Amino acid sequence: MLFRFLNATRILEPVRGAIDSLFAAVQTRVELLAIELQEEKLRLVELLLLAVAVGVFGILFLLVFTFVIVLTWWEHRVVIAWVLLMLYGAFFVGFLIALKKKIAEGSFFLDGTLSEIRKDRAWLKGD
Repeated sequence: MLFRFLNATRILEPVRGAIDSLFAAVQTRVELLAIELQEEKLRLVELLLLAVAVGVFGILFLLVFTFVIVLTWWEHRVVIAWVLLMLYGAFFVGFLIALKKKIAEGSFFLDGTLSEIRKDRAWLKGD
C-alpha cells in the first residue's frame, strides 16, 4: 500500500511542476501588466501637467504680447489686431492638426504584456 502511494506521488510530480510553471508564467504576466499600467498612468499625469502649464503660460504670453504690440503701434491698432488674430489663428490650426495627428497615432499601451502573451501562445502552438 505504501509502495502504491509513493508511486502515485511520483506520477503527480510532473503535473504539479507543470501547474507550478503555468502559475509562475501567469504571475509574471500579471506583474508586467501592473508595471505597464503604472508607467502609463504616470506618463498621462505628466503629460496632463505639462499641457496645463503650457496652456497657462502660453495664454499669459499671448495676452502680454498682444497688449505690448497694440500699445507700441497705437495709431495702427486695428490693423495690428487683425494681423495678430490671423497669426494666432494660424498657430491654433497648426497645433490642432498636430494634436489630431498625435491622438490618431496613439500609444503602444500594454505592448510588452501583449508581446509576451503572443510569444507564449506561439510557444504553446509549437511555432
